Amino acid sequence: MTKKEEKNKASGQPVLPEKKPDKVKKQEEAKKPDKAEKPDKAKKPDKAKKPEETKEEEAAGPPDASGPPGASGPPGASGPPGASGSPDASGTAVRKTGIFGEKLGMSQAFDDMGIVTPVSVVRVYTGTVVQVKTEKREGYNAIRVAFKEVKEGRLNSPLSGVFKKIKISSFRMLREFRVNSIEDYKTGDMIGIEQFNKGAFVDVTGVSKGKGFQGVVKRFNFKGGPKTHGQSNSWRAAGSVGAGADPGKIWKGRKMPGRMGGDTLSVQNLPVISVDKEKNLLLIKGSIPGPRNTIVRISHAVKKGL
Repeated sequence: MTKKEEKNKASGQPVLPEKKPDKVKKQEEAKKPDKAEKPDKAKKPDKAKKPEETKEEEAAGPPDASGPPGASGPPGASGPPGASGSPDASGTAVRKTGIFGEKLGMSQAFDDMGIVTPVSVVRVYTGTVVQVKTEKREGYNAIRVAFKEVKEGRLNSPLSGVFKKIKISSFRMLREFRVNSIEDYKTGDMIGIEQFNKGAFVDVTGVSKGKGFQGVVKRFNFKGGPKTHGQSNSWRAAGSVGAGADPGKIWKGRKMPGRMGGDTLSVQNLPVISVDKEKNLLLIKGSIPGPRNTIVRISHAVKKGL
């Protein structure tokens, strides 16, 4: 008993227990043993299944065996057609060969309702497969197709040597098309207008008309300078092109006068309005690059279905 407790006892005052600091309390609580954990209650055994339920589960099979079509099982075994199992299902677009033709000009086509549509007329060349390249030999699958037969004397030596080696007549053009499978092609096969139908979408590639050396107003659609307030002869001038002493040069890519046109361009997603297999004519909606009598390449649209 402390002196304070003895003094309180002698004076008749009640003796109060001394408060312990928080640190002491925490130490004493840590020393106390943890309460014994109650043992888990014994799990009740599952109720015995009825013989009818057991028979139904056996007939249904394991839970993973069923599900939406195409969710499990071998590729292509179930599910919508083209979802898996075929070359088209893997997401790889089937590469189709293109054709070459000569642009004859533009015309008009009328439908049954009398609606007029501007069209470009192309005379299609019939191609001959002169070589089949395989992945084992060349590293990729492709076919080489020759277009527009000509006399042997009109070709240069390298090109005429190719046709002499395979022992066929001479052609003006020799182009290569990559394909996914070469099983459908062999040397001597003919490729022409039959691979396109009315309503199909095509991409047309050609060389645009050459415009020669042009200024910035025609080449880049510049507005030009004002025609008043003292302007005399700089209405179509380019204006300032540099920044002065710093950086002391003209940056690359600055829009300035120069050669215009004569570039290889492609126009995509053009619908085929009509196919004339007897005359080898293809009517394509809209305009295509190049002047009359230029050679253009026509291929199946890569951004739209057939």
